[in-house]
Amino acid sequence: MKSNHKRFLIGTILILILCLIGVAMVSAISTVTVTAKPSADSNLPYKNFTKTWYDFCPLCGDYNALTINPKGTFEVELTCSHCGADYCAVTGKDKHGHGPRASLVSADNDVYRNNLFMELMI
Repeated sequence: MKSNHKRFLIGTILILILCLIGVAMVSAISTVTVTAKPSADSNLPYKNFTKTWYDFCPLCGDYNALTINPKGTFEVELTCSHCGADYCAVTGKDKHGHGPRASLVSADNDVYRNNLFMELMI
């Protein structure tokens, strides 16, 4: 009986350690804050907005890849340095010619952080 309790305690401690590692990994995801005008279709006024996005490209799955306005567009856009996808820095929509294929994830979106935590734990 003592052996089962010991295994349970060790298993519980290991799960807690893995959870702490996962939380640390999720917390380490960097963000990009940018001030820009809308450059994708939206009903927003054409004025400056300041937005913060997770530094993650949803099209190629690369982290720490978003660069601020490398092409020097007037509105200011975010571009993935890995796959070259351009995003509206205000709406987060991909600026593909045939409509957005993906959208950036707002850094205020706790659902994304929770889902990412679960993916890291699997």
